[in-house]
Order: sequence, then C-alpha cells, then structure tokens
Amino acid sequence: IMLYSVLGGMWGVAVTNFVQLGIIVIGIPLVAIVSLDKLGDVSTMSAGSIFSAPFIPAGMFTQAVFIIIPFLLSISVSYDAYMRYQSAKSASVAKWGCVLGGIIVIVISFCVGLIGSV
Repeated sequence: IMLYSVLGGMWGVAVTNFVQLGIIVIGIPLVAIVSLDKLGDVSTMSAGSIFSAPFIPAGMFTQAVFIIIPFLLSISVSYDAYMRYQSAKSASVAKWGCVLGGIIVIVISFCVGLIGSV
C-alpha cells in the first residue's frame, strides 16, 4: 500500500481511501444486520433498554474527557486530513466532502454501537 501511495500520489491515496470506505460502509452495517439476526427475538428490545446504560460509566467522566478531547483536537490538525482538504478541487467540494464524511461517520458509529449493544 505504501509503494502504491508513493507512486500514485494523492490520486492513489484517494482511490485507496475509496476502497477502504466501501469495505467499511458495506461491512459494518452487514455485521450489524447479522448480529441482530443472530439475536433472535428483538421485540423485547426497546430504545429505552439500549439507551438506559450510561454512556460514560460512573466515576469515569474525567478519564473520558482526557481521552476524548485530545482525540478530537488531533483530528482537526492531522496532516492527512489537511492534505485532503487542500487537494479538493474547490472550497465547495471540500465543505461538502467534510459534511458527507461526518454523516457517514455518524451512521457507521450508530451501527457499531448497535453491534456493541447486542
């Protein structure tokens, strides 16, 4: 992959990212569906039972803050994300790419959370 990226430049990186995104967008929802199918009777499961567990376990708020904040800050200044913004063909494409990327992350995160709750 490294040789392909070096020889292909940003176009090679974009193609590699597209393939990886395709695998993720197809694979994770597929695993979520299979997990729910293996669960069997889901009529007893409700949104209340899924969301009743605390997002951050008791006594771990400060630990969560010290893990989440640096992670979010590192994403905003990562060189690879910056290069992707700069290599978009226009500011509008960069903006909508970020919006679409955020929507994909939210949907995939929901599927991963669903897998974890099963």
